[in-house]
Amino acid sequence: MQTTRASKEIWLSEPGEIDVELKLLFDDDEEFTIADIGACDGLSSIHYGRMFPMAKIVCFEPRRDNYDEILQNAVEFGLGRITAYRMALADYQGKSTFYVSSGQADGIGGWDTGNKSSSLLEPADHLKMHPWCKFDTTEEVEVDTLDHVVGNLNTPPIRYIHLDVQGAELMVLKGAEKTLKNVVAVWCEVSNVRLYKDQALRSEICRFMSMRGFVVGKDTSRDRGNTFGDCLFVKREAIQWLVR
Repeated sequence: MQTTRASKEIWLSEPGEIDVELKLLFDDDEEFTIADIGACDGLSSIHYGRMFPMAKIVCFEPRRDNYDEILQNAVEFGLGRITAYRMALADYQGKSTFYVSSGQADGIGGWDTGNKSSSLLEPADHLKMHPWCKFDTTEEVEVDTLDHVVGNLNTPPIRYIHLDVQGAELMVLKGAEKTLKNVVAVWCEVSNVRLYKDQALRSEICRFMSMRGFVVGKDTSRDRGNTFGDCLFVKREAIQWLVR
């Protein structure tokens, strides 16, 4: 199914989980770049674009129908500052099998849920936790590292990363070592169970980020049964802005 225009408007009008924190970390008139990795339909990019009118947004989404929807939504909601790339990001360059999700969660109308679980990794416990979600097809997608792509971007430095790639988060971060040196904050999906095969767990991601100067400023997994959620990683020298 397609997400309705009314559902999109409702989602965009509601405050995001970390809007308050982002407003403390970045100024409204600040010129910087936001990387939305695993952008799905691009609505999160539009939300950030409305929050920070001087920011550039680069989206990365390998799934063809999602990529097309990003382009459509950028036009529909009048945000010309979005540049979309149809590719997956990881810690290598080349081609890879992409596991394409489908289905619709029970009791949710007007909102497409089946397009949000596709991954470079084969599903594991995801099949048990969300039995309505199927992975019946695969496709070959282009894969690159963020560090390599950044070298070809004609934009201000990436200062904020929204990272939601269904289990492949640590792979993306490993391919962004140079980029992370300029990044102030990363909003990253984490899990304490392996929803996908070979998925890096929350503890592994936190260890990786800590070694690169980031601390956890917010963790929603603790509010969701300590299974999965999101962590806001903030550069250690910037965390003071969240606790002042």
